[in-house]
Amino acid sequence: MFCIGVSTYSDARRGTISGMASTKLSTTLSSAPGGPLRRTKAAWAAGVIKQRIKRGVYRAGEQLPSIRSLCADLGLTLPAVQRAIKQLEVEGVLESQHGVGIRILDSADCRTTPLIFGFVQPFFDPFSVSLHYYLEDALDSRSNLCVIKSTRDDPERERQQIEKLVNSGVNGLLIWPVAGDTNGDFMRETASRLPVVFVDRTIEGVQAPSVVLAYREFGRQLVRELCKAGRGRILTVCDPVNISSFNELKAGLREEAERLQGKCALTILDQPLNALIEASYQGEYDLADRCYQTLAPLLTSGCYDAVFAPQSQAYDLIFARENDPAVLGSLARVSLITSDDHPQPIHYRQLGIESWLADTSTMMVNALDLLQDMTLRRTTTARSIRVPFRRAKG
Repeated sequence: MFCIGVSTYSDARRGTISGMASTKLSTTLSSAPGGPLRRTKAAWAAGVIKQRIKRGVYRAGEQLPSIRSLCADLGLTLPAVQRAIKQLEVEGVLESQHGVGIRILDSADCRTTPLIFGFVQPFFDPFSVSLHYYLEDALDSRSNLCVIKSTRDDPERERQQIEKLVNSGVNGLLIWPVAGDTNGDFMRETASRLPVVFVDRTIEGVQAPSVVLAYREFGRQLVRELCKAGRGRILTVCDPVNISSFNELKAGLREEAERLQGKCALTILDQPLNALIEASYQGEYDLADRCYQTLAPLLTSGCYDAVFAPQSQAYDLIFARENDPAVLGSLARVSLITSDDHPQPIHYRQLGIESWLADTSTMMVNALDLLQDMTLRRTTTARSIRVPFRRAKG
């Protein structure tokens, strides 16, 4: 499990990623001299009360629930909750009124109390490190923290990781679903318990807010622009994985090709691009070589003017490693990248590929904005934000 916040993220950039247990009472703040840092139950309870004030569950000027009801709600003893109340009185968050109760004050301290979110994502490869960077950037201007967990693209592990985060008391969840996600009923139940925002992918039948890349719109735009440039015979090489983003992309390509009948001839060829990329991390290239053997006759047949492969790594592995890149001939070459702030591999640049930006960083910023807004306003929404593609710099 990875815990990333404004302070811990720098460890990932040095090649290590900080881990932190995310249970209700095991965060670390204070300690006995010479002993391990441990946060007290009273400190934890005080933090929960401040979070609830920030979220509007408890409102300034109103009375705090009784101490005994707080004991039952938080699962703590009377002395622990009393110490928490005393701490918040010292901080100016609460005020005890004899014979009346405990009044909630309008404390600026509560407004800066961090919300703790969970981010459940399917990757366990170099792209997961990129996600850490994007999330750090998104958190830089906030006081919030985020715990990241990988599902390794396993639906059962996805349920387990979400349950752990929910039971740990996170305030909301960002969920990047696994491929072919079968957890629809579970996701609906989770979204009824706390704010949930889907990232990049959605799950059919689950009404929850989402922030996704505008794949369908990009598919239409790409076909239009290639046809306008006289490159209307398009070969698209795409992984057959069942995820909403690729399904949307293929739908957009097909819709525009059908609309431009007579000007466009579209072929979509399924190839195991995800698997060959994963194999390359282990130094195995048999799948890449087999894909080359499949593509080479098509690319040299004279039947196509352009080739499009969404995964930029595929070009590097299939055409620029040991196989002959000359098979690409004069074809227009198009792919997607997730950041234009970092240089692409030299072989990729030498292939002369037109890169479009799948702006994952902006997607993460918008997803955190939406989740924070839902959490603070205590509202639900079916809103969907679609982040447009643009041509990459350079």
